[in-house]
Order: sequence, then C-alpha cells, then structure tokens
Amino acid sequence: MIPIQSAATIGVPQNPHGALAAEKEELLSVRDLHVQFSLPSGTVRAVEGVSFALRRGETLGIVGESGSGKSVTALAILGLIARPFGRVSGQIDYDSKDLLTLDTPALQKIRGNRIAMIFQDPMSCLNPVFTIGSQLVETVRLHMQMGGREAFDYSADMLARVGIPLPTQRMREYPHQLSGGMRQRVMIAMALACKPQILLADEPTTALDVTIQAQIVDLMLALQEETGTSILLISHDMGLVAETCDRVAVMYAGQIIESAPVADLFAAPRHPYTTGLLRSIPRLRTDRSMPRVEKLQAISGVVPSPRAPRVGCAFQPRCTQSMEICAGTAPLLQNLSAAHSARCWLHDTQPAAQVPLTS
Repeated sequence: MIPIQSAATIGVPQNPHGALAAEKEELLSVRDLHVQFSLPSGTVRAVEGVSFALRRGETLGIVGESGSGKSVTALAILGLIARPFGRVSGQIDYDSKDLLTLDTPALQKIRGNRIAMIFQDPMSCLNPVFTIGSQLVETVRLHMQMGGREAFDYSADMLARVGIPLPTQRMREYPHQLSGGMRQRVMIAMALACKPQILLADEPTTALDVTIQAQIVDLMLALQEETGTSILLISHDMGLVAETCDRVAVMYAGQIIESAPVADLFAAPRHPYTTGLLRSIPRLRTDRSMPRVEKLQAISGVVPSPRAPRVGCAFQPRCTQSMEICAGTAPLLQNLSAAHSARCWLHDTQPAAQVPLTS
C-alpha cells in the first residue's frame, strides 16, 4: 500500500515518473474548452477556455475549490453535458477524433470502454433498483462481447481485485446493502473492467476513511502500472496530488490559472491563488522553534459566481497582491518555463511569492 500523506505532513513531492511523463506522447488533447448552461436566471459560464494535454501513462491532477469547473470539464470530455441547456465548444482530440463532433452511438463505444470515469458520489451513479452484478455485467457485455456466464465470472473477479470480500455474494446485492467504501470500489471495478486507456477520477476518495483511501489509490496506481492507463485525477486533497500526480493544473472560476510538474508547483508556485492553497495546508512541526499551534492562512472571500460578468482577473477581489491592471484586464496564461505556466499580471513585474512548505 502506498503511503498517502495527509495535508499535515505534505512537503515538496519527489515523483519518480515526472521526467518520463514529459517525454510521452499525448493521448488526449483539450483545446479552448468552453461549457455554458442556459438557465432561467441567466447564463452560467462553468468552463472558459480550458486547454491541457494528458500523456500516455501519466497522472494529471486538477485541483481547485468547489465551483472551479473541474467536474464539468471531465463530464464534457465524456459528452455527458445535457443538451439543450448545456453548450460545449472547443476541441477534444482523442484517437485522431474530435469527441465533440461524434454522435451518440460513436461516443457510447468510447465511453466506459476506452475512456472511463469514477464519479464523485457512487450512490447517485449506481442504479438502486438493480443488483451490483447486473450493472457490472451490463458494462462488460456491452463493450467486451462476453456471454452471460463469462461476463458474470469476469465481473466477480473484478470485485475481488478491488478488494471486495465474497464477490459472488456481493454481485447479488443492491447498492444500499454496501458501505460507502464498497460502493466506491464497485465504481472503480466498473470503470476499470474494460481496461480503459484513460481514467477520469473525480474525487475518488471523498468521504472515505484514510485506510480505504490508501487502498483505492493503491489499486488505481497498480492497474495503471499494469495496463498503462492515463489518469486525470480531480481532487481537493493536495497530499494525494503530491503523492500520485506527474503534473498539476490549478483551476479557478472555470479557467486553468497555473500548470506545472508536481514538484515545481509545490516548490515554487507562481500564482497567488496556488500560493494561498498551499499556505492553507497545516505543516508538520519539525523542530522545537516552530509554534505548537499555528494559525492557517485562509484565502478570504469566495469563488465568484459563474453568472456574474467577468471583467479583469477573476481572482483579483481575493488577491492580496492585486494591481490596478488586474481589475480591468484579464491576464493570459503565459509560459514561465518549458513546463510551467501561470495566468497572472505579476509576472510582468516580479515573481509571485514562494511558499516554504517545510521548515
């Protein structure tokens, strides 16, 4: 089992795969993605101009507060934004195809098969009136062309692989009969059953105890090592991101505001929002000179409403380093190095402050 660090022990991560990931080919490319929802109360701009690439065999983390557009980005990749209320534009390239141009039958051949997703709330994603087995078998038969008995045995074996005891018995049970941790493992078994090339994991360890969290992440990384699956990990847990990801994209108000290899981002964040996120993490008391009780530095204010008109930098009302230009002109995402980019006017004057994560 991998040692998942809590926020209290997080330091600068040393991911051995980071250098190798930078050399791998792009498997998924998202370019200028926009997602809007038309509601009676007005237009909701959930995602605005998001671009990133996911390379073969790497783990890309997406972090940010609730309402930043992380989950909507993943849903857009799978074509799960409901129409006509949701409008998606941009380009999502996978296997020489733009997923936004595919019709429903073509998407269904990819969704759950080549690209799978672990949803944040397994209870709302598992159908309460069907057994666990029937839902797993349906996925396997649809994408792997197995017969009924073969699909049942294969599904039971997948439950065993994700650590569910008595898998044959669990196949005949309903979602409400399983604990939260077991339901999450069922979702992982369903997502990994067809050995997808890409796994979208939306808060896969939310509301689970630490032991179960470690087991689930250990399973995901073991299967990634076995099959070469690329993982897009959406998480609030900076410790989890530090331990498991090769690169990190920080989202705020529907935009990526910083992107970098995981070690670079934790060692030297270049956007004030990323700096604030890292300063809000409790630090391990490593020597007697540090105070026993240290007040965390919370980011004041809240994420702006996606209904509100956008003028200038979205983070400006909460930023302690804002300048006059920030209020009137939105900054562009600029490359600060070959692998590090940030969306901030500070880089026209001085670097953003660095954060010491360990003492």
